[in-house]
Amino acid sequence: MRKAQDCNVVNVASYIALDEKDGSIKTARIVMGSVGPTPLRASGAEAALVGQKPDEALFLKAGEAARQDCKPIDDFRGAASYRKAMVGVLTKRTLDIAYRQATGN
Repeated sequence: MRKAQDCNVVNVASYIALDEKDGSIKTARIVMGSVGPTPLRASGAEAALVGQKPDEALFLKAGEAARQDCKPIDDFRGAASYRKAMVGVLTKRTLDIAYRQATGN
């Protein structure tokens, strides 16, 4: 019998595929958890990425767009403002990882 449970305050997963010809982002998927009633796609952030050359500034811009795509609430695990801020940070981090994986690095 469990005596505790482990729940996320906020989480983000990202995927990108690159165009083989010019290295631009061909496909982007960003999913956010614990910032809405169900897991949410960051469609505004995804749209900001497609067709662009990946770099740190672009990933920061996508993080800001993802912040606008989420709808967090305040609860005993965390404040909505904290969750929204972390969506931006985690989006950038996961995009950095997804880019390294897409390039084989």
